[in-house]
Amino acid sequence: QIPLVESHRVMTHSAKVAQLQSISAAKKKVNLGKGSFVFIFAFNALILIAKRKSDKKRACFHVLDYCFTPHVVVQDPAEEDTELSEDIDLSTVFRLVFLTSAANSKTESVYIFKESSQEAKMEWLEAINPEGVTMTDEDTHYAEWNSPKRKSLYVYNKKQEDELELEPGDLIRMIGQNAAGWGYGENLREGTEGWFPLNHTEDTDSDFIRSRHKRQRYLLFQAALTKGLLK
Repeated sequence: QIPLVESHRVMTHSAKVAQLQSISAAKKKVNLGKGSFVFIFAFNALILIAKRKSDKKRACFHVLDYCFTPHVVVQDPAEEDTELSEDIDLSTVFRLVFLTSAANSKTESVYIFKESSQEAKMEWLEAINPEGVTMTDEDTHYAEWNSPKRKSLYVYNKKQEDELELEPGDLIRMIGQNAAGWGYGENLREGTEGWFPLNHTEDTDSDFIRSRHKRQRYLLFQAALTKGLLK
């Protein structure tokens, strides 16, 4: 069971869309003609695919599948999607890939959806941010629900009140960083927040890194298929 109400969970987008196709990890393909309508609910950390239940008194939904956002890829149609019905405008079609699909034993599921317009489709491509990272010209900010961690390599004695004290081995939950080489985060040993020099720390294995690698492997595999490097 997944709690939908959490302090950091916010719905970013939702819509009724036409599902054209689904493909399981075993490459079992289910074509749905011109589409069977479903609802997609995009939270910042969770994506749900659901069907509306026939309840006239209230809005009830049956969840068909879900996946945590770091394990989701949203993209334009792939080359093989051109085999869809000729009267379907591919500029309104998008793929939603669940790399750890709850409905498919935590393996891969691919869903092909059609929106009402190209603009509506672009809203999905923009609404789903698998890493929860926002960037400006100078700063990078990490979402609370998917923040990377760094490990301290050396002692650092803070020189300003808003800096962190570090001991070798300390784990820091990243909140942000700037172009000057400073990170802002929480020292998990002390529970304090502040700035620290990034060159005193290193990336450490975390859900953030593992999910990024999973998405990169999928995209590289798809690119190799498109170029005919794999069969």
